[in-house]
Amino acid sequence: MLKQIFIKILRFIYPPRCYLCDVVVSFEGVCRDCFNKLQASYKYNCNMCGIELKIAGTCLNCLAKPKIFDTISYCFVYNSEIFKLINGFKNHDKSYLAKFISNFLIKKIIEKQLADKIDIVIPIPIHYRKLIKRKYNHTAILSKIIAKHFDKPFTYNTLKKIKKTKDQMKLNGKKRLTNVKGAFNINKNHLKYLKSKNILLVDDVLTTGATINECSKVLKESGCRQVHILIFARVNGTLKV
Repeated sequence: MLKQIFIKILRFIYPPRCYLCDVVVSFEGVCRDCFNKLQASYKYNCNMCGIELKIAGTCLNCLAKPKIFDTISYCFVYNSEIFKLINGFKNHDKSYLAKFISNFLIKKIIEKQLADKIDIVIPIPIHYRKLIKRKYNHTAILSKIIAKHFDKPFTYNTLKKIKKTKDQMKLNGKKRLTNVKGAFNINKNHLKYLKSKNILLVDDVLTTGATINECSKVLKESGCRQVHILIFARVNGTLKV
């Protein structure tokens, strides 16, 4: 009882504010105006690359050239509002955004009926130097929340980034592919846990697909059966892998 009263007093003094525009709101999250600026993923998407389709299925590009990974699911189309959320979450110590972002990822898993298709949840890793700078791996935080919600195993250091790469967002498609080539490997102690398993690989933003392609390649070569990609936001356009 006293705790509830204290929380009410605290919320009165420090009311929650929109994560994007800082206006006072009645709940933790974003205001209606800002939420309307977030462009949800399209009604129909290619189940392999995520590009918009008129009907559900696989696009002609993916039928002609299948991806290393098996499916892609994403919540939003990347825009300035998404950038502000993701940038704050991973670069400015706003780890409290994890719950807000992971809620959308969880809903997407339910929508796509992915829960029964995955055995292990793994985050896209970051290099240890970047980890020291950021203090945490944002995709690992999201992955742990998702794994707990669906009662799935979560592993933090199964997939490792062994090469420091340039920022993918600052490179063109061709350079992104070479930038991440050989950048990831598998923790040898975890190989026995990966054999014939279906993996959910979690990341924040998808652009050309170079990173998820390289990670999926390493996972498949290590004995994984399937790799399903879950992304918060996807940059418009076709993948380059």
